[in-house]
Amino acid sequence: MKQKLAHWWGKRKMSIATILGITVCVGLVALSQYQTPKSLWEWMQLLVVPLVLAVGGFLLNHTTSKTEQENTEKRYVNDQEIAKERYLNDQAIAKDKQLEDLLQTYLDRMSDLLLEKNLRQSAADAEVRNVARVRTLTALKQLDTPRINYLLAFLREAKLVTSERGASIVSLHQADMNRMDLKGFDAHNLDLSEADLSEANLSGANLEQADLSGARLNEANLNMARLSRSSIRGSHLFKARLNRAILVGADLSMTDLIGADLCRADLSGARLHKTHFDGADLSNADLRSAKLEGASFCRANLRDSYLNKTDLSDADLSFADLSNADLSGACLNGANLSGANLSGADLSNADLSNADLSGANLRGADLNGAILNGVVLLDTNIQQALRVSKDQLSKVRVNHGQPSQ
Repeated sequence: MKQKLAHWWGKRKMSIATILGITVCVGLVALSQYQTPKSLWEWMQLLVVPLVLAVGGFLLNHTTSKTEQENTEKRYVNDQEIAKERYLNDQAIAKDKQLEDLLQTYLDRMSDLLLEKNLRQSAADAEVRNVARVRTLTALKQLDTPRINYLLAFLREAKLVTSERGASIVSLHQADMNRMDLKGFDAHNLDLSEADLSEANLSGANLEQADLSGARLNEANLNMARLSRSSIRGSHLFKARLNRAILVGADLSMTDLIGADLCRADLSGARLHKTHFDGADLSNADLRSAKLEGASFCRANLRDSYLNKTDLSDADLSFADLSNADLSGACLNGANLSGANLSGADLSNADLSNADLSGANLRGADLNGAILNGVVLLDTNIQQALRVSKDQLSKVRVNHGQPSQ
């Protein structure tokens, strides 16, 4: 408290002294011009004008001081922001130069291995290959994505890498790249089998025709990534994000996609034999002509998805949401659809032979021309389905519902 009062007095003592001085001076002038007042009221009348002037001068001085203080503070804040921006800019320039030097050093050393150590003609177990691999993996950890793409372009041009498993001179097999920021990563036609890319940012990456078999991609960001014709067989993509990813013709057989986000992903023509999609979001996904025999979609979200002419024989679709999905012409022979929501789904001309539809919701589902031989319809509201004939219902194995008339 004492420090605050001392600080206030230090800032205001000149102003107060000035005001008191003005008051005294004006009072003396007034006394010299008029007769000496005899009563208290006359004294008060005599001093009221200088007092008002003094208070007005104090307030004006206070306002001016406050404005000057605010302007000083604003200039200080502005100077601080300019200094911070300049510092960050200098840091970015220094970092960019450091990365450029790292890339150039890598290219120079790899060129030495090619020209002086005959890296390209070396034996599979040669030490020079181990040196090249270590240098490459170290550089990948240190560089940013644009420079990583330059590095990979160099390896492709030098014919040091290929998508054929085990054939690359500089092997990226089992590479440790977890949690790396690889947005826009260009790894097409590369062998990344059994690589660790878990939690990596691969959004918008080009991984077409790459070998990612056995790779760990758990919780990786692959939104809008291109993976057409890539091999992801036996990989782990638990809770991976593949929103709008392109996986046309990709091989994801026996892959773990439990809890993954595949909303609006294009999986048309993909091989998904025994793939696990349990709890995954495949809403609006394109799975046309995909091979899904033995796949597991337990409790998956397949709302509004395209599954026409897909092979879902023996697939587990129990409690899956298939509302408004297009399953026309699909093969669902022996599939488990118990508890599934098929309301509004198009099942016209689908093969549901020996499928289990017990407890499924078929409200508004189109069953025109669907094959229902041996279908289990226990506790199923088949009577609310559309375009189902008595001839079709005569071939079901169990039917506790009432067929539509």
